[in-house]
Amino acid sequence: MDKTTHTLRDFVEFSKTHPFRIPFYQRGYVWGKKRPNDEEDSVHFLLNSLLKVKDDMPVFLQGITTTDDGIDIIDGQQRLTTLMLFLQSKGCYDLNITYQSRTDSDNYLHGIEVEDTNTQDIYYFKKAQKICQEEQYQNIPIEKLLNNVKFLWIKIPSSKASKTFTMMNGDRAPMRQDELIKAELLRLASLDNQEGISQWENYELRGRYARTWDNWFHWWKQKEVIDWLGLSDKSIGIDWLLATVQSKYVQSSKKNDPENLTFESFKKDVLGNTPKQAKDAFKIMQQTQKRFEDAFNNAIEFNKIGGILYMFDKTNRISFINQYFTRGVSKDDLHNIFIKSFLGLTLIEIQTEDEQAYQTKRSNVESILFLNSDVYNDKSHNGAYDQAIYYFLRRNIEEDCKQNGSKGRKFDFSILRNRSIEHIYPKSLVIHEDNSIVKNGSEKIISEITKRMIWRKNIGDFTIGDQTKAVTEHSLGNMVLLYGRDNSVFGAKDFDEKKEVFFNPMDTQYFRSRNLLHSVFIFAVNKVWDAQNILQNHNKYYQEFFNTYYE
Repeated sequence: MDKTTHTLRDFVEFSKTHPFRIPFYQRGYVWGKKRPNDEEDSVHFLLNSLLKVKDDMPVFLQGITTTDDGIDIIDGQQRLTTLMLFLQSKGCYDLNITYQSRTDSDNYLHGIEVEDTNTQDIYYFKKAQKICQEEQYQNIPIEKLLNNVKFLWIKIPSSKASKTFTMMNGDRAPMRQDELIKAELLRLASLDNQEGISQWENYELRGRYARTWDNWFHWWKQKEVIDWLGLSDKSIGIDWLLATVQSKYVQSSKKNDPENLTFESFKKDVLGNTPKQAKDAFKIMQQTQKRFEDAFNNAIEFNKIGGILYMFDKTNRISFINQYFTRGVSKDDLHNIFIKSFLGLTLIEIQTEDEQAYQTKRSNVESILFLNSDVYNDKSHNGAYDQAIYYFLRRNIEEDCKQNGSKGRKFDFSILRNRSIEHIYPKSLVIHEDNSIVKNGSEKIISEITKRMIWRKNIGDFTIGDQTKAVTEHSLGNMVLLYGRDNSVFGAKDFDEKKEVFFNPMDTQYFRSRNLLHSVFIFAVNKVWDAQNILQNHNKYYQEFFNTYYE
């Protein structure tokens, strides 16, 4: 095997005595996944290239880079694994490849039953196997395939393998910071040469760490987790775990920001240079991940944390997460932060009990919500419309926390991506005079007044202290929270028709706002809705606000 160019047969023969190994720093198998702007996935592309061997044409594939002993594959994992699967589908030759730290993947490739098939590797193994069975690939002559498929085999020193892998992937798919951290963790943890620790035990340890890490990675990719913590679809969720762990070692506004996570700083602050440091770091990662999962599975914690993170800006979100998931926050303190965050207070203002800030922001929100005749149309940032969203969000979260004997029901935070407030009594049916011209709440001229219409002037006024404002169809008392797309379902329906939408079990249209218990409650307890009800409800909303923030 001293020559540089080798046939597929050379690789098969070599692997009989020296199985190729996919090292722990390699990414998972992903061929079979169609990339944007590509006409076909990589498995089809490779197999279509192999069709040329029918005519005795040599097929040169991209090079294979390994360590100097020819065993660890640094570049070429996807190609060789696909060829292994194709040869297996023919049942005649075996290209022997082992997955060093992913035991389930390795067992699957070698026909050993595995309990967990819900992994990235196995999903794409199955997809590739299905492609290999397609009719157009059944007549590829195997002997010609073995002799005519050729590679450039490049070998480098083992000591430079991990660094070379990172460099080689730089132009095509740069390793993310979490991938580099994972690779270094596995490398350090498996360096332990204490007496009594066998190579097999180190191999098993790497496999256990890698499987645990992969489970964490997939947990952070769940849509419910993303919605709960307010992550963007493009964010690498596990970076939040790593940044939170790093905050336990060093307090830094920059380093504790997941967007600023770097391999270099994490290695320096957390992983260190010894197996013991790496193993200790892994234990802290496990503990922190468990803390996230416990909060996720506890409806009360889940609801209040989700509300807090929605209300806080980025800096306060990071500070809260670091505190809550590394040092802990009592139930009373969690509730206090939850309630006050909806006034726009910062974490430090809440925890230092900044009374001036509390009174100022409370009065500001109070005025915006209740001494405002047009909450609905003020769409400025943190204006009346946004404040109404915050108010109703808190009310609905609190209703969910009361469910199941006060054990709570998890709130659906996906509403935060598309939420709106909606008129209870439709604005199109509330009329007023403008220079002797009758218009409705949409400012459209009304030529005929019907029985369903009510006059704005009949709703009444609302007073706080020495301030009095007219309550209108656009005031908070005539609003509820809805999932955004449900707005079109409500449309210009009157109260009875909207009530029917909420409670008609025969309605086949999926109306997600049925999950919003506070919104449902408004329609459940009121038999009718008119000018008097709008004013009464406005007063009820204010009484709840007063009880929450003044008593």
